[in-house]
Amino acid sequence: MFFRQLKYDLLFSRNMFLGIAALLLAAAVFMRIGDTLGVSEIAADVVAGFVVVMVVFAVAVLIAVFGTIVQIFNFYRKSIFGNSGYFFLTLPINKNLVLLSKVVTAIIWLNFMTFVGVLVGIIIFNRPPTEVVLVNLPTMLEIADVLWGLLSMNVMWLFLVGLLYFTVTLANSVVGVRLNYVVGGTVGFVLFVGYSWLTYRLDMLLLDLPTESAAGFTIGVTGQHPAIMAVSFAAAVVLLVGCGYLLRYRVALE
Repeated sequence: MFFRQLKYDLLFSRNMFLGIAALLLAAAVFMRIGDTLGVSEIAADVVAGFVVVMVVFAVAVLIAVFGTIVQIFNFYRKSIFGNSGYFFLTLPINKNLVLLSKVVTAIIWLNFMTFVGVLVGIIIFNRPPTEVVLVNLPTMLEIADVLWGLLSMNVMWLFLVGLLYFTVTLANSVVGVRLNYVVGGTVGFVLFVGYSWLTYRLDMLLLDLPTESAAGFTIGVTGQHPAIMAVSFAAAVVLLVGCGYLLRYRVALE
């Protein structure tokens, strides 16, 4: 049942994220073409041509970043509290599995968008994957660094997904009175500020500590420190457990 639900969620959300990926790739190709032809051929003024190319790409990146967050928000809202949500929440299906499917779907698409970002970098800087992989063979230490970075990135995304899902679920819950997105958004913002403050304080404490992982490789970013990853993971679990509780006992289906 879980994998069938996951399949439906991926199919339901694919157009949202594929559209953003297509926009970002198109902007990268446009920027690469502008660089190949020379910005002077795009505009009479070389500086003006460069500005045009950079502005188009910058706008596309902003749309991709914020669009991805908005689409995760909309995907959960529509698939849970839209028509399909009514269908799933009123059937004898484990709501925790439904929620887990939504979380896994969001993480999959976030990793997909990261892969698209790598492709964008390859297009812009004109470095074929074969050159990156074959000419500069990574050492085991570098591979461990990359894997650790991917793990820390996914933990951060798990927190982001948990916060977005909890905010949407709270906004559609009945806790004494019917709540709304103003209340849910306010609570979500306060939780985000509290989380940011806590991780910032941890950053300050960790600055003077050795930045070496248990595996022996250097942690170049404080956010990759096991302590901050543990806090992020714990916060994500709390938010998702709270989300599951609200879905089970406090959601008012209409």
